[in-house]
Amino acid sequence: GFAAVKVEGDQPFDGVYATEDWDGGLAGLRVVSRRSGRIKGVSVTVVGTDDGVKFFELVGAFRGWPKSSESFFMDFGPIGGVAGWDGIHTFDGSGSLIFPDGERWYKLRDRK
Repeated sequence: GFAAVKVEGDQPFDGVYATEDWDGGLAGLRVVSRRSGRIKGVSVTVVGTDDGVKFFELVGAFRGWPKSSESFFMDFGPIGGVAGWDGIHTFDGSGSLIFPDGERWYKLRDRK
């Protein structure tokens, strides 16, 4: 597996996240960025995998940019989910992304 642990506390948005059932391997990882290519701004891009073999790309955008980056929407249509689903970048100390169905992606950091 990866040498990484879940973080706590307020965190920058960009980074590597894992689903709640992440076991330390590739399955369940998501790389999240507020960039579209090299352009930083309103876009949200996710590259992830549920099984560690097949990878997907999801795109979305922040709501209320540039005044706020706490709320965004994400198109989960490419992986059979809901298009335009809301997500929230939490500032509650969990370092998580939380979605309307209760799914939470935890931010990871290098284990040192």
